[in-house]
Amino acid sequence: MQKLKHFGLLGAVLLLTFNAAQATDIKGVTLADNIKGEIKTITKKGESYKEVELKRVTQGLRQKKVALFWASVYVAQVFTNAKVDFTSVDKLRETLVAGLPLSVTMTFLRDIDSKKIVDGYSDVFKGNGIKTDEEPVKGLLEAVQKSGDVKDQQVYQFNFLSDAASKFEVKFLTSGKEQYAAKGLTKDQVELFLKMWFGKPVDSGLEQLQEHLLKPTEKI
Repeated sequence: MQKLKHFGLLGAVLLLTFNAAQATDIKGVTLADNIKGEIKTITKKGESYKEVELKRVTQGLRQKKVALFWASVYVAQVFTNAKVDFTSVDKLRETLVAGLPLSVTMTFLRDIDSKKIVDGYSDVFKGNGIKTDEEPVKGLLEAVQKSGDVKDQQVYQFNFLSDAASKFEVKFLTSGKEQYAAKGLTKDQVELFLKMWFGKPVDSGLEQLQEHLLKPTEKI
């Protein structure tokens, strides 16, 4: 179980581990039915813990068109207990933010240079009118670069949390380590990050991923 540390007076920590019971797969990646974890609430009176189980609500395949071929990049899985709206990408994003905690995982299907990943994220952010040279996005891109090149089957995990003070957190983990954490965010800033998957598509591969995410019951 990967533990996440929280150093604030008020906050929540989500401790995650994938459920061993698996149902199906995409491109050889076994999908998790849920993620089990624990929310830790810290107040002036002390600490309290509550176990939560986030359910997989949707999944999709991200591909990139290279010349005349489609190259598989990663499998995305989305976990939440929120009541989500699949009528549009915007509605899906809004309902996910409203129902935190949320976890999005990306299981890569090939070795990829970290610079290419950063460039890909930058393209998506810029395509959605988000500045990449300002925080909190700048810090994330720097952390992705520092985390090193990606290997086949490596997992990126993004956790989105809210705390007792109505502030928000975004954490990025890979290779068994927390690589980045942004705390004290606004709801709008959380939505900036979610536009990596649930924003304006910048290429046909991302558009295809969103089509998958909006139709969770269809086989990929």
